[in-house]
Amino acid sequence: MRARLLAAAFLLLVLDLPGQVVVEEIGTLQDAFVKAEQSFQAFRFGDAVGELVPVEATLSRWEGAGRLTPSDEALLQKTLELRGVCLFNLGRLDEARADFSRLVQLRADYPLSRSRAPKAVRFYEDSRSLLTGTV
Repeated sequence: MRARLLAAAFLLLVLDLPGQVVVEEIGTLQDAFVKAEQSFQAFRFGDAVGELVPVEATLSRWEGAGRLTPSDEALLQKTLELRGVCLFNLGRLDEARADFSRLVQLRADYPLSRSRAPKAVRFYEDSRSLLTGTV
């Protein structure tokens, strides 16, 4: 029994499976984000929100565990922006404001790039000004 445990531990070290799992998970998150972008561009905002939920949940879990790399943080920011715009377009304003507020907490100067619609931009700016004040 002990020999099997040692052999399994050795294989995990040699194969670096935890690192491989993280790389595969990042790829899955990026794929989900791309799919959500496609849904957004096709005006399927509800689909995009659903596709972004696991992306945001995983990245938030990593953030809480202190495992968020700069590229992961950038993906989290883009996820919150895209989901916030989709939620705004669906009329789910409280949820959109929550995503925008979280985005501003991560990066106060984040430039909204997903929407050129004046109402969405104003909503984002209002959400940001509630947290950062006006300049």
